Amino acid sequence: MRKQESAKETARQKKRKVKSPAKAQASHFQMIRKAVEAQGYFDPNVDGPSEEHVAGKQTFQRARKVFDVKYVGADGKATWKLLKTEKVDNHSVYRFQPEPEITFALIFLPRT
Repeated sequence: MRKQESAKETARQKKRKVKSPAKAQASHFQMIRKAVEAQGYFDPNVDGPSEEHVAGKQTFQRARKVFDVKYVGADGKATWKLLKTEKVDNHSVYRFQPEPEITFALIFLPRT
């Protein structure tokens, strides 16, 4: 009897686990700010905040998961609500183009 009770308790504890949100890194904030302030397209490999532009696309994709809203439609196709992906010259670039139904606020400190 005792074994069944502990198994039920373990199952109950597993059920309660909530996935913690992704943690935002300083580089994520820098990348999103650059994307939002960009005039036209934003290419993280060229326009990213890093001097070396090392892994710009990867940093942008990680930042996007933290800040942007991903929607998966009934057809299974995923779209992002704030930063749209477009193909230019055979690679992905991004444009800050929020959809009207999304309410959000991005607040950045003034540049020093």
